[in-house]
Amino acid sequence: MDIALDKEYSPSMWSRRFSTGDKVLEFHVNFVTEESRRVREKFKYETISYGTKVNENFDIFGVDLPADAPIVVYVHGGYWQQLTKEVSAYCVDPLVSNGYKVVVVEYDLCPTVRLSDLVQQMAKCGAFILNELTFCGHSAGAHLILCMIDKLITTEVTVLPVTSLYLISGIYDLTDLQHTSINDANILSVDASNVEQLSPLKFNLSKWSYQVFRVNIYVAEDDSPTFIKQSLKLFSRMNDKTSKAKVRFVENCDHFDIVEKLSEKSFEITQDLINKK
Repeated sequence: MDIALDKEYSPSMWSRRFSTGDKVLEFHVNFVTEESRRVREKFKYETISYGTKVNENFDIFGVDLPADAPIVVYVHGGYWQQLTKEVSAYCVDPLVSNGYKVVVVEYDLCPTVRLSDLVQQMAKCGAFILNELTFCGHSAGAHLILCMIDKLITTEVTVLPVTSLYLISGIYDLTDLQHTSINDANILSVDASNVEQLSPLKFNLSKWSYQVFRVNIYVAEDDSPTFIKQSLKLFSRMNDKTSKAKVRFVENCDHFDIVEKLSEKSFEITQDLINKK
């Protein structure tokens, strides 16, 4: 369902499942853990380091596919503080089964590192694996992908060899989170000195106009008002600067099952990934 930019969205419209809190989160963690376990038993994969730190590595699934098979890179969410690649392989089955190699990225978590350090880490990862790639990320993962691409655009003089970005229920303006429990005790090390540098909605997107990749923005129908607002703003800014962005509501989904459904071949985002839409 495409998003109508002139429509007003009230909190009550989008909080049906999101507001159930801990039970939804518990179900989500259980689902992604079990599905990832099943995937790891079904498919061959290799772990490759992109840096020297313990968590600077990724798993690549579909290693028995042809060398020229297309690749999707998936970056998990978790508010930069939770989850790992071990429980984030839930998108693998339908993609590998349709001829795609899938890279599931591991990264350090806050507060072990600062969020600004984490952004640098992801830029290192992107530079390591960048080669005609599709990047897909959920929540904090979507944020990290945009930060990575922006840093690479800043340092590279050529067009990046990226085909598409798939950003799912992402966080694009950290000023909305700076004074919330997500950053309690400055757990993300986000403050007035760096919040704009860490917020994709504050980036100079004019630099992106030279790039040719598509930006696909998804947000769940039952996501929180903040996620919906930020997704709409990102689309508006991206489309204004690059004309290569599109945005879509995913019906009958909340912040969690929008990625749980990546385990299903028939799910609309999975189909977009497979068909390179």
